Amino acid sequence: MTDEDISLEQVEKDMKKNMRYEYYIHYIGIDRRNDRWVTEQFLKVDHEEIKRQEKEVNLDEERKKQERNLEQEKTYLYNDENLGMNDRDVQEFLNNTKLKTVESIQFGKNWLETWYFTPLPKEYHSKCLYICDFCLFFCVHKREFLRHSLKCEVRHPPGDEIYRDGDISFFEVNASLERIYCENLSYISRMFLDHKNLYNSIEAFLFYVLCEVKEDGFHFVGYFSKERELQANQNNLSCIMVMPFCQRSGYGKLLIEMSYALSIIEQKPGGPERPLSDLGHRTYVSYWTRKVVTILLEMGPRSELSIRELMNETGMKEDDIVYILEHQKILRRDASNN
Repeated sequence: MTDEDISLEQVEKDMKKNMRYEYYIHYIGIDRRNDRWVTEQFLKVDHEEIKRQEKEVNLDEERKKQERNLEQEKTYLYNDENLGMNDRDVQEFLNNTKLKTVESIQFGKNWLETWYFTPLPKEYHSKCLYICDFCLFFCVHKREFLRHSLKCEVRHPPGDEIYRDGDISFFEVNASLERIYCENLSYISRMFLDHKNLYNSIEAFLFYVLCEVKEDGFHFVGYFSKERELQANQNNLSCIMVMPFCQRSGYGKLLIEMSYALSIIEQKPGGPERPLSDLGHRTYVSYWTRKVVTILLEMGPRSELSIRELMNETGMKEDDIVYILEHQKILRRDASNN
């Protein structure tokens, strides 16, 4: 064996020794938003413990399923995220969206891990995707992102500004006129919403974009979308999303408030498209409760208020108002209608 062969053999050994494998981790019984890739030094596999936990989780899931079936009509915060999907559909969805296509994003000056799969074209699958928070331009390489940031002249979403209050602004964006911007917005929202569907007919939607107004422009923090024509199902909101670094700041309720304000202006009571995500459902129940109870408290000495009057005041659908009144035990039915 020559010195050259020995040298090559040593290089191969060193390469194998230093090779780092990555493993995709899903935590059993925990939402998929916590899934992540890790290197093997972070792994400690206990096969017996895994089997034991899997058995416990299966038993626990079966027990929870039975409880939900029994208490569905009685539980205040019950929410079926898989509404309209059978077990086969759910499993197919989980299999098709199992792995995150993008692990993290640099959104303007904010870096954050993604939560879920997003159906971006393969050329954008990466550990980190760089996104301009003004025009939503996607970059795979940091140098491309920096170059774009120096040249980008966009400082607000495309469309009409329809509301301004201090450092808060809303823009209405027509997807039929700004298709690329709205498609990119949908891809981003899918990174943080497990049940977000990307429609082929995106042109049928209006996007209401919420921004923080700063010295250098209007910075995107969240949005909701709705169909331009209110359908028979009365959905005044199809999708809602607030960027994770802006959550717990009241922006979710502000987006919902705007959707109902538009319903009042249009004189068309509406509500969110079902199914709702777990976070979305909690946000809506909190909003509905606060809105209805506040109006009732402001009535003063008045003792009665009809469902129709509440619909006109709030822009909410009858079913959602009744849902809150029944669970707050403040609904009184007219005996003459029985």
